[in-house]
Amino acid sequence: MKLKHITSYPLDLKVNLYNLQNELNVESIPLNKVEISIKNGDYRIITKKRFVYSLDNIKPILHPLSDLAVQIEFCNGLYNKGNKEVPLLELAAMAFPKMDKFKFILQVKEKYVDLGKGYSFHFDCKNKSFNCMRGWSGKKWDYDCYVPNQKALFEYLYSRHFDLDNLIENNLAININK
Repeated sequence: MKLKHITSYPLDLKVNLYNLQNELNVESIPLNKVEISIKNGDYRIITKKRFVYSLDNIKPILHPLSDLAVQIEFCNGLYNKGNKEVPLLELAAMAFPKMDKFKFILQVKEKYVDLGKGYSFHFDCKNKSFNCMRGWSGKKWDYDCYVPNQKALFEYLYSRHFDLDNLIENNLAININK
């Protein structure tokens, strides 16, 4: 784990803390409840009980990108306490605020949002980009269009604790669903 892996997330991000034998010591503690310091070039996490953990001994608790197309209740943290939302629909509404989000159709199996008039919106997990396409020819999309508000879209993903760096896959983070 490197500091760059957690700095984009808000301080309400919860982490698990492990001892040197990789045994769970502290479960689900928000980063705003610990102190992060540096000693001899190494970042350390210090709990209120003054236990010290290296960054190698923490794992953030994150949503996998597969959760983009499912309804999630965000009930902890600083955002939308108790509200249910489908992140991909929210992202489409943020990208295209002048469109009526209630007319959007979520295509869960294909993980995209049908915006109407032949346009669709999706998040490309491999390339970490938002795309708007038009005209499926059976093999590929015929036309890509610009997706505005990219910065806000990524901020939304980080605020909802989505794993954008494949940390879960690399065993550096915990899947919130498990």
